[in-house]
Amino acid sequence: MIGTGDGDERLQLALQTGKIGVWDWDLIQDRISWSESLHLIHGVDRAATPSLALFLELVHPDDRERVAAAIRATLDGHSPHELELRAIRPNGETIWLFINAMVIRHDGHPVRMLGATIDVTDRKRTEMRLRESEERFAKAFNASPLSLTISSLLSGRLIEVNETFTVVSGYSREEALGRTTAELGLWAKLSDREQELGLIRASGRVRNAEYCFRNRHGQEIVGLLSAECIEIAGE
Repeated sequence: MIGTGDGDERLQLALQTGKIGVWDWDLIQDRISWSESLHLIHGVDRAATPSLALFLELVHPDDRERVAAAIRATLDGHSPHELELRAIRPNGETIWLFINAMVIRHDGHPVRMLGATIDVTDRKRTEMRLRESEERFAKAFNASPLSLTISSLLSGRLIEVNETFTVVSGYSREEALGRTTAELGLWAKLSDREQELGLIRASGRVRNAEYCFRNRHGQEIVGLLSAECIEIAGE
């Protein structure tokens, strides 16, 4: 059985990690209190007196106007508010924060705003690295002098093709995606396609296998085909 104090202890542990901070804005007295963990998140000395001006000063200049507008909208509205933003610590480090806030009202007038601030910098950096990796792959894929395709092993339908493929095959990207190479008539002999699929399913790859292909205009092209199984979205 979990004791009544365990929840508070877990909350304190979470706050002490420096990844979650809580704050309370008394709108009547215009006084703001921050948890110690929120001072740590922002890199601000514990002795600093929290204020809206201090917070906005810590917000990244490019996000400051959007954040100020979001605060005004939350005070004017009646629903909890979620916001993702960049902040700059006094040492110059840029961090990413996720804020969830709600307004407490009395007789329809806002009297307090309560919120939690989560440091999501690690997640955002991982997302940016992944995005940069995807962009590098896309640029290399599209710029390759080789005819490159990505297709589903289950359905055989083309998921992506590069510019070289469209030049060699005579089919535009829009015409090719969602269709199989057999439907496009790119194999001079369909039995070659079955042979290639059999090799891939047996060993997961094909290396420099010579096949005869036929482009959109009926011209036959002898080429070396290499293929590899990769996993995308669990397939």
